[in-house]
This record gives sequence, C-alpha cells and structure tokens, in this order.
Amino acid sequence: MTGRRPAPAAQSSGSVRGAQRAASADWSGYVAYGSSFTSVKGSWIQPRASCSSVPEGSDAVAGFWVGLDGFTSPTVEQIGTEADCEGHKPVYFAWSELYPHRLVALPTEADPVRPGDLMHAQVTRAALRLEDATEGWKAVVPIRSSGFQYSSAEWIVEAPSMRMTGFGRVAFTSASAGDSEGAEQPIDSGLWSVRRLSVLSGSPRQATAQAVASGLFDHEGRSSFEVVAPQR
Repeated sequence: MTGRRPAPAAQSSGSVRGAQRAASADWSGYVAYGSSFTSVKGSWIQPRASCSSVPEGSDAVAGFWVGLDGFTSPTVEQIGTEADCEGHKPVYFAWSELYPHRLVALPTEADPVRPGDLMHAQVTRAALRLEDATEGWKAVVPIRSSGFQYSSAEWIVEAPSMRMTGFGRVAFTSASAGDSEGAEQPIDSGLWSVRRLSVLSGSPRQATAQAVASGLFDHEGRSSFEVVAPQR
C-alpha cells in the first residue's frame, strides 16, 4: 500500500464544459476548487486489474477515490478502493486516508472488494464513508482531526509515484460536492473553478497517456465522467 499525497502542479491544456484541462503526474479525474466545501460524493464500478504484463517482482497501482483538500492545500481527506498488481497477481481492497497520515486498509476481509462491485463513497467534514452495494457492507471512518482547509473536492483515479495498473475504464457517476451551505452541487456548478486532469508520462511533446479523463456528461441527472487507462 502506498500513501496518497496532494496533487502536483498541473500544466493547463484547454477546457471542456467549463473545466480547464491539465496534465498530472498521478491524478486523473476532476478537481473543484476556489470555494469552501462541506462534502464530496461519487460512485463507481470496481474495475478489474490487468496484470499479465507486469513483471514479477514489480507492482502497479490504481486507486479510485473521492476526497476533500489536496489540490491547493497540504492535506487530503479521502476514501476509496484499489486495483493493484503484485507481479501478475491482482489485489483489491478498500482504504481511507487522512494525509499526511498513512493510508489504512478498511477492515472488510469478510466482505472483500471484487471487480464489478458498485461502490458509493462520500467524504464530509465529519467522516469518510464507503459502501459496497454489491457485497452489502458499509464502512464509516470518523474524522477527529482539525485544521483542514476544505479548499477543494476531488473525484480521482491515482497511481502514486508508481506504474499505473491497466484497468480499461471506470465511470464516476452521481458525482457532486457540497457548497459552503451544505447544498449538493454538480461538478461544474459554476460556484467554483474546475480542473480536468489526465495522467501523462514522458515529455510534454511526446507524452504517453496513462489515464485520461473524459468530458462531463449527465447520468440520472448527476455529473458523471469516465477515466480510460490502457490494458497492459
């Protein structure tokens, strides 16, 4: 398990449906910033890890999460799932993290995360919540720390300083953030700035896409998007 960290500086490259596009070293998805946030939520289907091309003795990582902070602040309050490769072996689990503290695997050994499971995640100023609607379990992690800025909200696929797992594609649906008064708003509500991030490797002129976020679309009246990563 590798701890997450705040997003590195991103290079702007245009916009889509109100969201400025940018390249990132390890975050792919959407970030809302420039306001005070009370919550963030989103859902996804747990992807299957493609590990056949990962050399033995090597690892690949893909974390799927929602969170507050981390884009313009030094902390991240986040919860999600993992689709990793330990060599050719796929590994799946759920986790939470209050960065800079270490990532903690959620105690769901009796009800594991499996490819195809429907996950619902929410972060508020009081708790981190994750539900596996397919397996029928829920996890709630109270937030007892203080001093957070609540300056951004994220819906992210991440490979923290490592090779990204090939997972094909994942859709984040029912994505929303709570404004300063607690009202749920779509990603591109207009109440804040929005950045669309894609993970690219190599030089700017010869960049290789590792995970690319799509434009926003509506699913059941809520903000949604896909992140596509090549199967490797």
